[in-house]
This record gives sequence, C-alpha cells and structure tokens, in this order.
Amino acid sequence: MNTTQKMLTIFKQIASSLAIAALVLIFIWALKEFGEVRYRLVNKAKIKQSQEQLEALCKAIEEYKEQNGSFPPENKHRLAEFIAPVKGVDIVVRQDQFVDPWGRNYYYHLSSRLGLGSYPDRESQGQPFYLWSYGPDGRDDDWGKDTSQPANRDNITNWNTQTDKAN
Repeated sequence: MNTTQKMLTIFKQIASSLAIAALVLIFIWALKEFGEVRYRLVNKAKIKQSQEQLEALCKAIEEYKEQNGSFPPENKHRLAEFIAPVKGVDIVVRQDQFVDPWGRNYYYHLSSRLGLGSYPDRESQGQPFYLWSYGPDGRDDDWGKDTSQPANRDNITNWNTQTDKAN
C-alpha cells in the first residue's frame, strides 16, 4: 500500500467518523426538541386542568360562604377541611389540602387578612379571597402577588385570567 492509498484510507475513516458524530448530534438535538415540545404540551394540558380546578374551587368557596355566612378560614391553607371535593372535577387532596396538577398545594388567603395592599382589590369585585397555584415552575416571588414578575408569570390565580403564559 503506497502513501496515497494510506492517506485516502485515513481520510475515509475521518470522514466516516465525522458523519457518525454528526448523526449522533442530530439525534441528540431531535430528542431534546421532542422533549421540550412534549414538556410544553403536557404543561399546557396541566395549566388548563389547573384553571378548571381553580374555577371549581372558587365556586365551592362561594357555596361555603352562602351556607355558613363567611368564607372558610385559612387554617394553614387546609382548605379541604372546610369544603368538599368538587363534583365532576378531579382534584387530589393530600393532608387536607387541594393539590394542583404538578403535585403542589393550591394556596388560599382571605384578602382582609393579608393587608399587603399590592394584591388586586378582590373585595370590590365580589371575591374577597385569593386562590392560586404557582404553576408549572413552582416558583413564586413575594407570594405570587405580582404576576408580571418572571417567577410568577405562569402562576394560575383567581385574580389574573391570563395564565397560559408558560408555553
């Protein structure tokens, strides 16, 4: 085998190795993209489910007020101690707390007890309580009250209906 043939053989081996490496990189990229698309689709479905659950819980809280003359007490967010599971809406209850589709608690506060001022004025809108989930990322900034903050943009709340921002 002469030098030219050896060089050609080495060049073919290098080209084959580069082609295989390129295919592996393309495969890894495709898996990553598929994973991100799947993540967005799953979260979109969970966001919709959470919005439906939140709406049903708000109705159950209002029904509790009609029957008892006041809203359920906060009692360390253990809302499920006071209102029954909502018919027709699948909500997990863990340790007397309603759980969102990501496995984290929904949060409930009476607006008259917060006194933080920067929450939306729910009392003037006929809903003097806050009910929310920290959404797909589970992060909050200052109790989630400012939904323009990056950590709160995906929160699902009863005071902000523009919650489908996570996708």
